[in-house]
Amino acid sequence: FETMGVVMKVAGNNAGYTRAEMEAYSKSLQQSGISMLQSRDALTQLATAHIDLSKASALGRAAQDLAVVANTNSSDALGRLIHGIKSGETEILRTMGLNVRWEDSYKRMAIELHTTVDKLTEQQKTLARTNAALKEAASYNGIYEESMTTAGKAISSLTRYWEDLKIKVGDA
Repeated sequence: FETMGVVMKVAGNNAGYTRAEMEAYSKSLQQSGISMLQSRDALTQLATAHIDLSKASALGRAAQDLAVVANTNSSDALGRLIHGIKSGETEILRTMGLNVRWEDSYKRMAIELHTTVDKLTEQQKTLARTNAALKEAASYNGIYEESMTTAGKAISSLTRYWEDLKIKVGDA
């Protein structure tokens, strides 16, 4: 956890964020059900991909709903979501129920920027993929909250609490 904190800080600094900003984003992700360790890893991945960290909380929130659909936990879903956006591999997102079409997102971004798709930078394409994933994930809003009324989902969320407890005990 401590090592991931250093990694997160350096990745954040390289992307133009302060340590305090990175910690605040990490806490925000944790509030959306992402484990302490995964929140740091996710922010490192986002920062190194030059994805605006102000979208981290929205991605974490989307991951909660997608986790239920994919029958996994929120931390794993967030990792898969980020990997799919960074790599451009739509199949990763489709396994969680997101049917995104990157070419459509690039066209929308090009129109918004008054340019053509072939002139978009890789960073602009990554932003277009992020926006497309969040837009598609919106159709799953509320699934997480409703699923938490079931014992099965509540029990599966214990993994995060166990992981976070081990980190807190280690800090002590």
